[in-house]
Amino acid sequence: MNTKSLSKRATFIAIVLFVVTVFMLFSCNKKSRDNATSESGKSSNTSLTKGESQTNRITSKVDKVVNEQNSLLVKSVYKDGEYYLNGDLIDKLAFEQEILFLFEDNVLKKFDYPVQSLTIDTGGTNLVKIQENIITSISVVTGKKGWIYRVCGAGVLPNQTEFYGLYSPVGELLWYSYTTYQNFKKTQPGFPDEGYGDLDSVLEAYKITESEFNQPQKTVHLW
Repeated sequence: MNTKSLSKRATFIAIVLFVVTVFMLFSCNKKSRDNATSESGKSSNTSLTKGESQTNRITSKVDKVVNEQNSLLVKSVYKDGEYYLNGDLIDKLAFEQEILFLFEDNVLKKFDYPVQSLTIDTGGTNLVKIQENIITSISVVTGKKGWIYRVCGAGVLPNQTEFYGLYSPVGELLWYSYTTYQNFKKTQPGFPDEGYGDLDSVLEAYKITESEFNQPQKTVHLW
């Protein structure tokens, strides 16, 4: 084989090696980019989600009580676990609850559950805000002159607060009571007693008896 042929062969081999090297580098870079995209997708799954999914133990759900063509919905975003505040166990962290009033599929009114929040330590340096009171049941209360919704809530800690609210079928606030137990009020002076309207006047307007108010025929328990 002459010198000219050897030179051409060497040149051809060098070109082949160059092409193979470039291809391998491109493949490695693509694989790295694919891995980064996959990891990014995994981290996004840890964010707070809504719907009936459960991710990182943060869950959302919808509870509903229906009367005729009207309905009351409560959307809750919460987290189960064992957390402590001043040595007391909290087994359910409610981050937010939204109340919606509907006629058929049309939203007539919606608002966030009107209670105060607490900041708690979930471990390490993680501080989160939760509702200090969560909705525990929603009801339809029927009297001789119509019907109304009843919303009941309880504090996440024993002997803390309680909430009762009465609303018309279209979401008009008729009466509510948001009270703080005295022992809790001493340690949390920022929690005043609040209220609106007169309970007796509302019950009289709809001709609702005390037993009908305390034991509604339709009740949905959230927890």
